[in-house]
Parts: sequence; structure tokens; C-alpha cells
Amino acid sequence: MHEPGLSEAPPALATLEGGARVPYLGRVAVAEREAVIARFHPRRRAAGVAVPVTADGDTIVIGRRRSLDRNTVFPVAGVLPGAAAEPGEPAPLAALRALGQQIGVPAADLSDLRYDPYLELGRWCTEGGFRARGFLVRVPADIRSEVRFDEREPAAIGRVALDAVFAAALRMQSHLVTGLGHARQPLFAGWFESPTLELPDADGGPAWELSGLAGQMIANLRARYRTPGDLRADLARRRRCRARRAVGQASCDLVVRAQRTRHLMDGPLAIPRPPVLRAPTLSALLGQPALLVVDAALPLGGSSKARSLAGTLQGVLEARAERDGRSGCIPAQLFEGVTLITASTGSHARAVVALASWIEQAVGARPSCELFVSADITAVKLAALRRAGAVTICRDFNEATGAASAREAELARAGQRAVFLPCDPEPRLNVRFGVSGMDGAAGFATLLLDVLAEVRDGWAALGLDGPRLGELRIPTSGGATWAACTALHRDLTREEADDSTAGATLDAIAAVYDVAAPCLPRALAAGDPRHRTDVDWPRAINGLAQPQMAPGAWSLLGEAGAAGAPLYAVSGAAAGVAQALIALDTGLWPELAGAAAVGSRLLQETARGGQAFLSRLAGLVAAHPLARHADDLPRRVAALASCPAVSQAAEGPRGPGGAIAFVVSGAAHPQSAELVEDLIAAFEAAGDPSSPLGRCVRAAAAALPPERRSPTAAAGAGGRP
Repeated sequence: MHEPGLSEAPPALATLEGGARVPYLGRVAVAEREAVIARFHPRRRAAGVAVPVTADGDTIVIGRRRSLDRNTVFPVAGVLPGAAAEPGEPAPLAALRALGQQIGVPAADLSDLRYDPYLELGRWCTEGGFRARGFLVRVPADIRSEVRFDEREPAAIGRVALDAVFAAALRMQSHLVTGLGHARQPLFAGWFESPTLELPDADGGPAWELSGLAGQMIANLRARYRTPGDLRADLARRRRCRARRAVGQASCDLVVRAQRTRHLMDGPLAIPRPPVLRAPTLSALLGQPALLVVDAALPLGGSSKARSLAGTLQGVLEARAERDGRSGCIPAQLFEGVTLITASTGSHARAVVALASWIEQAVGARPSCELFVSADITAVKLAALRRAGAVTICRDFNEATGAASAREAELARAGQRAVFLPCDPEPRLNVRFGVSGMDGAAGFATLLLDVLAEVRDGWAALGLDGPRLGELRIPTSGGATWAACTALHRDLTREEADDSTAGATLDAIAAVYDVAAPCLPRALAAGDPRHRTDVDWPRAINGLAQPQMAPGAWSLLGEAGAAGAPLYAVSGAAAGVAQALIALDTGLWPELAGAAAVGSRLLQETARGGQAFLSRLAGLVAAHPLARHADDLPRRVAALASCPAVSQAAEGPRGPGGAIAFVVSGAAHPQSAELVEDLIAAFEAAGDPSSPLGRCVRAAAAALPPERRSPTAAAGAGGRP
């Protein structure tokens, strides 16, 4: 029996099992579409759709359905490749995957950089309940030579000329469709209005009709570009940007570039996700689940700067693919015979030196390194760098950046291959080599991808109630890592679907800055990224102290800026206490900057709880089975108690509830051989050396000088990933 008030369904619906009994909706206008479909599909699901346009701007690739699918009653002439997003898969990557599977292009995945889903064209609610996002995807001009036809996919694949797409009459027309639910059971039927157009086949075949989702995406394309010439000009601009011959928009297609950088890290660079572990001492102290994201255990330098270099390397590969028209270069070969130049407060320079070692292992020749560092660099970092390359000490990070850039230009004028690998994103191009200063942003954004993936896949093991974090705190000097993760988070949360493509929920991303070098909050307050802040150098934390915001961070934040983003201060004294707590929970002593995120929360709690909080902290540490390794904690706590920054922290924002994750970003600090040995012995007894905690301890063992390694610690260091 039909629902009251609904018209009788057409006889054709009887051809579907149960079709004669489904609600018949009559005519549904485009403006009513989403509300009507939501009655039958209350749970929104995400999907991605590709509008494949050849890189030369000549044709659009489409397909023809072979039979009834879950969205339509009768065969539809022309369709675009699309797919439901899998857990953890953003919509543009679902569109890319669908292009590969449904058009039959095996290479259309993250590894083939010629396939470029870079521009969102709009959204459409399908009769199957999907909130589909359409993306313009640049594909190779000779894509037809790469097609491997799959009989399970569209019945035909063809091309329509771009000029014809813009010349065709576009009309609103109603089409009889049905929505199918679980087990392909019909849920409703009706005449749904959509943009419709007929297009001649570019190769002389039968004409194509595009309607529904495909019609809407073509309508959106025509609304964005008035003429095919406008679209071709934009494609040419995009090609110049990807070839690193022009500066592109900072946050454009950050989702795809971050995912591709993560793919590179999983592959040739062999940089796994960081260990993420629940910190029992810290959780008990704060009264909420506290996680540590230990970037300090990453290969390629032992800090978050490994991510920036991965993003830069991915950008070089993308530029080479765009220039050569082919993908698949061996990354290390691109840097043979090249002088690597960088500016750093220490950690980024260590990562560049590690990159040089990786290149040497891959191709047998080590690039030379020229390192420009700020005068506040720690003795530990400086000693390691001087063993690896030429080091020039500059007054501060800004002076080091200028000197490194000048050196790159000097070597280029002399005909030598040299590339400046910036620490923070900035709008700088090396056109000859194909490097953009903004490429590192995609690498920094992989931090968010890794955290969401760990929470999505391991929330139960982490002791969480579900795949959700209240807050992620990121230590930062000029705001680069925080801005990249914030920009990516905004893109991921734009899906507007109930099955979040991130696979996990994060309420807030917070920046942690050094109270002695508050360039980030002051630049944001002034609305000027060039705003210069005086640094209290004697009290500043190496790695967090610089006088100006990172040039590219402002661009990444875009028009939305940092409105509502929590910013927390940290002091050296608070970071010093955090060092000890992190070491007890991980076995790894971070540097002060690496402990800053935890330190910011300790500073807040000290401001609110005073001596009572510090007494509870001391009691928890005294009861820890490894307390003997933190025997100087009373001195550290006393320094925190008398820290002037405590009063400032009392006025700061209060973070959201729920679990909180702290990024431990670097470990250029003397490690404790005794602590390493105690924990390695515990792992051997438990038989779990590959756990997140085990990885942290192995990283600490690897950081010990050879003369301080016992046989046990040496064996632990050899197992570092």
C-alpha cells in the first residue's frame, strides 16, 4: 500500500522487485531534492566524483552504464566515475580511486602524480543517500592509451570535446529515478529534476546524455568558467604551479598533497606513523586521557621536521612528473650531486643531514650540506651538525634564512646545483630545481593524518571511549605545523557527511608558543604576519624562539584566519618538568621544545591549582617504578612554582574536555642509558619490543653515544625502525 498522499507509481516500476509498493514522489525540484532524499536516507554518507579533463584541455572522459545501479531505475547514457568514501578516505581520493577503477586506468592512484584532483566543483545529493563532492581531475592527454577495460564497470568509455560541453544547450529536465536501500531494496521513486544536456561523441560514436549528478557537475563547471578558453587557461596555470614555475595557492588541494606525502613516507622514505601511546602518569595527573604523539621517535632526524622534508621531496617529484609527463622517478636520484642548504634552529638541519645519509644509501653518493643555524642552538645539536657539514652561525633564525637563500643564489650563479630546503613554508621558488618553499606544508599536515589514523584504528587500545579527541596540542615557533594541520582539518571536516572521511573526530587543534618569544599570538592579533616580536633570548626555548611568524603559515590559514583557535603559552620551566614526565612514560627524554605541548598544560594546571597541583605531581612521580630516573624533579618543580609565566597562564583559554593529545616533536637531548636498559629489560620479559613504547625506547637507545651504550642498549638501538 502506498503512503497517504502519494500518487500511483508508473507501471514500469513493477519491473523492480517490490517496485509497485514503493512511495511515488511525483516531481521533485532541484531545490527540494536533498530534503526529500533525507526522509529515506537520514544518515548522510560521503562520496567523491571525478570530472576527468585531459591536461591539454581538449576533452572530458565519461562512461556509459551497462545496467541498473543503486541510484537509477533505467540505464543512463553518460556517467562520471564516483565512489563512496572508505573509512579514512577524503572525497577527492575517493574520486581518484573511482577514476582508476571505473574508467580502467590502473595508474590513477596516489603514486601516479600526473592524475591531479585539484578543484572542487560542487556537491550533489544522490538518490542512494550520498553527499557527493565533484572534483575536476587533470588526466594525461593520452589517457585512452592507458585504459584497461573492466567488464564489471561502465559498458562504454568515451570522450566529449570541451568546446562541445560549453556550446551544448543546458536545460532542466525531470528523470524517473528510484532510490535503493539495503540489499538493493527500492525505497522511493519519482521524477527528479536535474541539469541535462546532450553531447556529441568526440570520436563519432552515439551522442551522450548527461543528467543527474553528471549534469550538475557539468553545469557547475560551466558556471565557474565562462568559456572553454577560461578553463584551458586555468589548466595551464595549474600546470605551471605543479611544475614549480609559478607560486600557487598555499592551501590548494592540501588534502591530496598530504595524502601523497604520507604515501611517500610509507614507501621509499620508510617513515612510519609516530608512536602514539597513552601516558599513564600524565593521565592520572590531569584526570583525563592523555596521549603522547612521539614524533621524536621518527627516522630522518628524530623530529617533526622529517615531515617537512618529506613534503618537499614530494613536491620535487610532482614537479618532475609535470615537466616530464611521466611519473615514477626514484626520489634519491633527483638529489645526486646537489648541495643541500638549509636554515634552522637545529632540528631541521639534523633532518637535512639525515636526508643526505638516506640519499647516500640509495645512490652511493652523499650530497654536501651547508647549514645556517641560529645562535641559540644547543650544544648537543651543534656538535652533531659540525660532524656532518659546514655550519654557519647566524644571529637568529631570520638571519639564517636570508643567508641560506643568498648562498643558494650564489651557487646557482656559479653553475652549481644547489637547493635551499626551508624549515618553514614560505612563498619561495627554485624554478631550476623545481622546489617550492610551500611544499613542506603538506608534510607538516601528515601529522594530523597520522593522529587521526591512530585514533581511528586504535582508540580501544589507547583506552578511549571512541575514536574521538578533544584537543591536539602542537608546539610551534612560527606556526607552520599548526597552520598546516589546521588548514587540513578544515578541509577534512567540510565533508558534511555522518561517516566522517577522517574516520575519527577531533574538536580542536591548539598551538603552543614560547612565552619568551610570542611572535605567533602577536602577529595574529596584529593581523600582520610580518609583525616582529622581541625575543627574551636568555629565557627562550631553542626551537620555539623566533621573532616573526612563518611566512607561509598565514597563507595556509587563509581568509578564515585563526579565529577561535586556542593558543597556549609555555615556559622553559614548565617544559623542564614535562621532560621528566614524558621520559617516565616513554623512556625518551625530549628536548625542551619537544616537551612544550605537555609543558603548556602543566603551566595551566599550576596556575589553577598552585602548590596542591605540584604536590600531587611530585607524589605521582615518587610512586612511579622508574622514579629514580627523575631524581632532579624537585629542582624542576621549584623552578616551575616560581615561574612568572604562571600568572599569564591563569588567564589563558581552557581547552575542551575529552582525551587530549600532545605532540612530542623532538629529542635532541642527552638520553639516559640506565632508563633505556631498565625498559628494554621489561620489554624482553613482556615480549613486546615493537609496541609504541618499545619504539620510543629504541629511539632513545639509538640517540645514545656509542661509548655509553651497553650491549643491551646497543641491541635495542639496532632494532629502531
